[in-house]
Amino acid sequence: MLLHKAPALVSLKLKLSPKCTADDVGLWMKLAVDRNIRKLKIRYVSGHGRIRLSKRLRTCKTLVALKLKNVVLEAFSHLAGFSSLRTLYLGYVKYSGDESLRNLVSSCPSLQHLVVKRHNRDHVKRFEIVVRYLQSLRVYISPLHDEADSEEYVLKTPNLKYLNIEDHCTGRCSFEDMPYLEEANLDVAFTNSDKIFESLTSVKKLSLCLKKSKLQYPEGITFSRLVHLELCTCDDAEWLNLLMHLLRDSPKLRVLKLNEKNHDFVCKYFFRSWVQQPSYVPECLTQSLEVFEWRNFKGTFKEMDLAAYILKNGLCLKKSLVLHEAPVIETLNFRLGKTSFGPEDIRVWIKAAHKRCVRKLIIEIDGSLRKSPAILPRGFYTDCRVLVELKLNNAVLANVSSSVSFPSLRCLNLLSVKYPGDDFVKRFLFGCPVLEHLVVEQCRDDNVTVFAVRVPSLKSLLVLKSSNRVKNVAFGFVINAPSLERLDIVDDKGGFCIVEDDMPKLIEANVDVNYLLPGKILGSITSTKRLYLCSSISKDEYPFGSVFHRLVHLTLCTCETEWLNLLLRLLRDSPRLQSLKLEQCHHTRAQEPRPCWSEPISVPECVTSRLETLEWVSYGGAEEEKELVAFVLRSGHCVKKVTISSNSTDPNKKLEMIKKLSSSPRRSPTCELIFD
Repeated sequence: MLLHKAPALVSLKLKLSPKCTADDVGLWMKLAVDRNIRKLKIRYVSGHGRIRLSKRLRTCKTLVALKLKNVVLEAFSHLAGFSSLRTLYLGYVKYSGDESLRNLVSSCPSLQHLVVKRHNRDHVKRFEIVVRYLQSLRVYISPLHDEADSEEYVLKTPNLKYLNIEDHCTGRCSFEDMPYLEEANLDVAFTNSDKIFESLTSVKKLSLCLKKSKLQYPEGITFSRLVHLELCTCDDAEWLNLLMHLLRDSPKLRVLKLNEKNHDFVCKYFFRSWVQQPSYVPECLTQSLEVFEWRNFKGTFKEMDLAAYILKNGLCLKKSLVLHEAPVIETLNFRLGKTSFGPEDIRVWIKAAHKRCVRKLIIEIDGSLRKSPAILPRGFYTDCRVLVELKLNNAVLANVSSSVSFPSLRCLNLLSVKYPGDDFVKRFLFGCPVLEHLVVEQCRDDNVTVFAVRVPSLKSLLVLKSSNRVKNVAFGFVINAPSLERLDIVDDKGGFCIVEDDMPKLIEANVDVNYLLPGKILGSITSTKRLYLCSSISKDEYPFGSVFHRLVHLTLCTCETEWLNLLLRLLRDSPRLQSLKLEQCHHTRAQEPRPCWSEPISVPECVTSRLETLEWVSYGGAEEEKELVAFVLRSGHCVKKVTISSNSTDPNKKLEMIKKLSSSPRRSPTCELIFD
């Protein structure tokens, strides 16, 4: 840089070690000013280092952005300022006292954006910001610190639009009116919270978490522009009263979100009881509120009373995650994880879903956070008669003697669900007469040996076994679904799959299994148009006489030894095949013998008259692989494109593959050979 003669320097970043002195930094600043610096960043990478903001830097008319991190700022006078500075970032800076910070910020008359990430020992007790044209301010002290030098915030920023303060250490605040404020996010522990509300009445979007704050809400104020409110519920002692005050004084509120943030704070109070509901209904509930969202909902009866009150009176609500008085709720999603949820809580929610005609119900239970399993109540199997879509995750189904009835259910997901036994699964699915889409993931100890799917109306089926399930050849699936259009089977735990009836409407099948007798599956899916297959099926186990008369797209995994024999058999029995893709989707087992190429006695019909594309992913260049590609090239009358993607990282080996395949004769004059 000392030899740099350009008249203007746009940006300079200095990463310094603690060995650099203030004089060293001053030299670099002088060079930057001499070249009309616009953006300057000074950062000490290890520990803190002392710097001095020289008069020349402060009077530099081209500097618009200054970023200081991990520095110790020497005493700063207010004699001269950064007249052109628009953006200032102070990251974990240590000052010589309150006056040093105040003078620095006040000497920036054109400052618009200020970010201060405070060190808990920054020697500033009274954090005072006096900047007339400041538009955005963010102040942050890590919540990991329980103590800090800071005692009070003083803000005199009449043109501020965006305010964000996260500080659980400072106890007091003094904000002057901010009439242009658009958005404020306050996660604080101020003891004089009344000063906050008086200065924020012009805000449009407000997020509040008053951790350990003593609520002092002033009467007579109105949030005339507030349309979006987010309130943290971590302090059970105060947030309910605060919410009711804000609803009363925010006549234009459209979005209300409640959430319990993950603070390391345990309140000595439980949920503050709602002795009596307000005699009035806030204007925003009846006139403007459109969205109500409550995350980390505990499910206590007191909370449900509050949710019911808001939703009962929310005449304009369009979207809600909790109770709703409208005649139909499209979607209701329960994410249950805390141990406070019990069977009675779930029963109440299921009853509410039935009362409001829920059409899509999702119940997700985090079993790792619960001491006892979450068992769905008996009324669940008969109450949800208008339910169209149901998703259960980690639920436990109770054994019921009465019949199961879901007369409107069309989509069903059963993920890691535990059942009373095999017979219950049959009765459960029998109670879904119009079911069209079913997803089943069997988990460990689900109490089911043979999972039978006998549903005449079913159109798509995905069955798989989770990774924690024990291998057992006695466990399997039985399928009888004559209307099925898509079938997915993923099972590497051994066992079996029996298809009891033909599936003439099948369009797509994905079979990834590790069965002793897997060939029987293929004999039942000969109507499919698209097939993905990964299996240990050998040529002898493949059902003789089967013809895939509609198959046009075939993807075959090459991880099994018998893949080549299986492929040649499928080519022979798929007269309309147009697209063939080969890929190794799984790791091959160690010391497995390589398949051996054997020239077919006759060329399959699809190769001579139908096959248009061959794609090979993870091509290794083995002898049998080269022979197969050469066979397709010299026999394929209609082949248009052959794409080869090698898994080799050796450039010489790749070049040899290209030469070998490029020299192979091609029967089709329009065939294009592509190496990816």
